[in-house]
Amino acid sequence: MKANETLHPSLNEVQLGVWRIVYTRPASVVFNGRLPLGQLKKAHHYTRTYIIPFFRDIWLVLGAKLFLLFVSDQIWTGIRGALKLYLLNALMKEIEYSFIASRENGWAISRVLVIRLGCVCAEGMTRWLHDKYSPIMRTRIKLHFKKVIMRAHLRLDLQTYSNAANRPNIKGSRTWNVFHDLVRSTAVASSLLSHIALILELARGERGGFFFAIICVSKPIYMFITKDDMWSNKFIAYATNPNFLRSRDLLSLAIEQKYKQEVLSGSLEGYIMNEFDKANTALKRTSDEFPTEAYRASRSPFVGICTSLLGDLPLMYYAVNAIMSPNTLSISALAIHQQTAVSIHAAITRITHQGSSINKNLNHIKSLYDGLNVRNSIPDGKLPYPDSGSPTETGMAISVRDVSFQYPGPSGTRFALKNVSFDIAASSLVVIVGANGSGKSSLVNLLTKLHYPTSGTILVDGKPMNEYRSRDLRRGMALLTQDHVLFPISVGENIAIGDPDCEDGPKKYECIQAAARLGGATEVIQKLDQGLEDMTEREETLCSSPFPLPPGPLKEIAEKIERYTEFSGGEVQRLVASRTFMRISSGKVKLVVADEPTSAMDPEGELELFEALRKVQDGMTMIFITHRFGHLTKHADLILCLKDGELVELGAHRELIARDGEYSRLYNIQASAFAEDLLPVPGLDFSVPRSRSAFKFEPNLDSES
Repeated sequence: MKANETLHPSLNEVQLGVWRIVYTRPASVVFNGRLPLGQLKKAHHYTRTYIIPFFRDIWLVLGAKLFLLFVSDQIWTGIRGALKLYLLNALMKEIEYSFIASRENGWAISRVLVIRLGCVCAEGMTRWLHDKYSPIMRTRIKLHFKKVIMRAHLRLDLQTYSNAANRPNIKGSRTWNVFHDLVRSTAVASSLLSHIALILELARGERGGFFFAIICVSKPIYMFITKDDMWSNKFIAYATNPNFLRSRDLLSLAIEQKYKQEVLSGSLEGYIMNEFDKANTALKRTSDEFPTEAYRASRSPFVGICTSLLGDLPLMYYAVNAIMSPNTLSISALAIHQQTAVSIHAAITRITHQGSSINKNLNHIKSLYDGLNVRNSIPDGKLPYPDSGSPTETGMAISVRDVSFQYPGPSGTRFALKNVSFDIAASSLVVIVGANGSGKSSLVNLLTKLHYPTSGTILVDGKPMNEYRSRDLRRGMALLTQDHVLFPISVGENIAIGDPDCEDGPKKYECIQAAARLGGATEVIQKLDQGLEDMTEREETLCSSPFPLPPGPLKEIAEKIERYTEFSGGEVQRLVASRTFMRISSGKVKLVVADEPTSAMDPEGELELFEALRKVQDGMTMIFITHRFGHLTKHADLILCLKDGELVELGAHRELIARDGEYSRLYNIQASAFAEDLLPVPGLDFSVPRSRSAFKFEPNLDSES
């Protein structure tokens, strides 16, 4: 946002120190005689659509006993303070009466003491119950909603998921806090109401008691009315001071690991420190206090003075009353009124804070339940795939008819693909070539139904792709890309998950070993301490005190805990390729797509992987995308050449070379980088038959691994 940009009439702005704050103008508090029906309707909608389902789910998860126990505990927490003050007032009155009347009043004092002791014991019991059952309730709620959130995420297609607004903005662990905060609001409300009832009860029957009660609550009421901080409004705050921004940038440059190598190799230490000193010198006269704190510090002192004076009003009233009517003075009443006023002030303050917390929690609940009802943007069909009429031994036949595609959201400012049409015969080998940004990966995303065409039609085995069930269609595909990653599970499971239906047992182990061999990951696995059982990186759970730990035996133990294997880019791609071979071995795959899967491998590793893929083709349709395509295109049944999102050429290798077009240009660029008389690579033969016989297990498998 530019500094000189005109603001909307509903907005204000202020510059405080290094920060520019833009906030909504406060709404008028003058009552206009009409009920806020819009707010009431919104509250009713939220209650019916989100709050009731949320509490119903928790009721079912916890059961009636635990749910009611927790709610009752919160209500008791709210009223016990007022109850203890009431009993304290009764006790002090009885003691005061004994002094004034010079009479023993042991029975009355003992009765109040017994009741108060019972109240204290009940408080201890409820605290014990809370400490005992809260962990159980917390675990049940978190586990339930983690499953709900997982289901909400997993049901979304990629195109819908790419929009952050469609994803639940809450974690399973957060749902307990949401529930706790919402129920705790009943404790705050009951605390406020019980203390108001107490102060009215104390005022009843005393001369001027009601007026004194108003004086006691004047401070918290005034603070509530005059409350003015940034959290009361919608606002944005951002730094505009160039010296502050430069200081932060230079600090980041000095301390972040990703810059370390270049800083050292460029001898930039002195330059960074000198520039940092210059920025700090210019910044010394300007506050960089956080925006909310800077806003509070900018307020007039008048409000603070009035607040302090109102806090002393009860004492002033009693002092004047002692002068005017000394016989009516009650020191105990003064103390109880003062304490009650403090409690009311605390309750109002908590309600104010609870207001913003409740709004935040309602947004979390809304995000959760809205996420369960998000409609996928890619249509899902009803036909199974493959249908009964499709031959099972052949691959997937694909026809693309006048397809154009724009990515959804802000990135979709131009067409990634424009009016593309072609046919891929079943069981053929296809290579897609083109420069970076030509639309190759976008086309792959459409063919695998990860995205949906903006216009045009894609046919699979002669029927529109959107008529098939998406899950069935994807089950018949194997996608291998450079962006695929290792999952936070064991190395063996990372491979085995390629065929999640494979049953545990010796056969599964053999399939994993065969897939690892075909993916070139056998040597990678052999170097691991625990082989297939080694864990890839996962979120750490280790914590320590102090942090960091000092040298010693405890630190030595800590360093051995949660140590995970780090893999190079090439090793990751070999393991991911092994996962793909595991998927192919299931016998359900009819289309294999390899989109730059060897970007981190050396040329030899790439040749070995593509040879292995061709070995197991056995009737499947295969589509390859790679920048080093020379060794593939000569064997391709069809080559698609893309440029700037358009299909500019298609055909076989010799045909396209003869045309001397875009494909010929790209091919010759690669060929010119190598010597003409290259020696053959031992062990690599691209004339191998395309067969899944590679998955026949040899007796010497274990010795190879």
